[in-house]
Amino acid sequence: MKASELMRDWPSRGPEREARVVQAIKDGHFLPIEWQAVEVSRMGHRGKFWIARDALMVGEPGDAVRVNVSPRTAQEVCDMLGASLPTTFILDEVVRQCGVTVEPRIQPPDTATRTMKGLSPYMDDTWAMVKHSDDVEKALAAATQPPRIISNVGKHWVLSNRISSSVGKAANYGWYTRSAPYRSASGFKMWQTLGTQHNDQHVDYSQCLQPVSLTMEADGTEMRLPEVAAHQDLWCLVSDEGPLKVLRIAGVKQASTEESAPVSSVNFPPDELGTVHEGLEDIVSLYLEAKNYTKVDRSKEIRYVVLHTAEIKETLTAAEALAKWCAGPNAPRASWHFATDADTVTQSVKEEYVAWHAPGANRTGIGIEMAGAARQSADEWHDEFSWRVLQRTARLVAYLCRRWNIPVQFIDASGLNYGVRGITTHAEVTKAFKKSTHTDPGKSFPMDEFLRLVREQS
Repeated sequence: MKASELMRDWPSRGPEREARVVQAIKDGHFLPIEWQAVEVSRMGHRGKFWIARDALMVGEPGDAVRVNVSPRTAQEVCDMLGASLPTTFILDEVVRQCGVTVEPRIQPPDTATRTMKGLSPYMDDTWAMVKHSDDVEKALAAATQPPRIISNVGKHWVLSNRISSSVGKAANYGWYTRSAPYRSASGFKMWQTLGTQHNDQHVDYSQCLQPVSLTMEADGTEMRLPEVAAHQDLWCLVSDEGPLKVLRIAGVKQASTEESAPVSSVNFPPDELGTVHEGLEDIVSLYLEAKNYTKVDRSKEIRYVVLHTAEIKETLTAAEALAKWCAGPNAPRASWHFATDADTVTQSVKEEYVAWHAPGANRTGIGIEMAGAARQSADEWHDEFSWRVLQRTARLVAYLCRRWNIPVQFIDASGLNYGVRGITTHAEVTKAFKKSTHTDPGKSFPMDEFLRLVREQS
């Protein structure tokens, strides 16, 4: 939906406007996030994090607006996107490597001056937000070549130990420019050095959201950013304050995995095996009902099997951990029908019901999460662990295709738009329906070989 249509009935300002931003993201009315890698080498450690190329924009290409959000809304949106707020070090590192893309687009703060200049009355109203986004677009249009990462779009809500004992407070940072009168602790000149004057509900036209992926690399190992940030040795890859104690905005009730250990190492209660459908007894080892899904019979609507990578470490307990996470007290606002690793298949949602795994195809698709990551290379998909994951998943998919009359054929985004039945990926669902940003199971996923394995089981 176009931003101009989406925002037509938005309140000008206040909590209800924030709620509309959250709903727009839930409904998938935002531009796909282009994750850009930033490599770091510091204090004897090497790492890589992924940051959104631009600030979060609602709408559609050609008619989209960078939204301003409060710290609480920023955290809620990050939870939905599987992302984190940045740190001052992350923002500094982007500027070090990419430079300042956009000079600050400062609007006057007081109502009288704003009115005199023909601006909307308040710094936090919707039209101040639109004006700021338009000014950024004009600056980008003047660039000689598209930047890899659009830095300095606005100010940022950041994770900082400065708010560890400040309930209801937030930290903001940014607006780099050589002409600013202030200098940050890291040496950059900017209009907003690390500050904690605002509460967690403050918002104005300058406070954009440029999320950072929860998944990163540290010394060659895939880890979650909060885990790295709090690590006694690895913190230097994402922080300049030592190990971080603040890993999210306090008080945001939406379920989040940052508040617990990685799913591969969580301590869970004893297994409780549920009942699986006849025919799955020899395939599924564990059934645990997911916490979040839609219990409505959509049996006549099932058309696809949707393949995902779970973006977790390749372990022989990955499928069990995913099932227990999906059913547990820290369950994500997402779910899937099955999860697979090299020796196990688990089930979280009965096939007849709607799991929340691929917006646009939730109602019609059966979602399978495979242990592994979308960034795997072709060689990594053919190592012993991943090949066993493919074989086990193929056996499950062969059963699903027989039960639901799904042809063993790959369906791309075009086919999805025409309703062609078959096997697809989260990446193709994203391209077809543009309601998420996920690109798993990645460009190197061996789809032709996987289909061959499925046919051998059929």
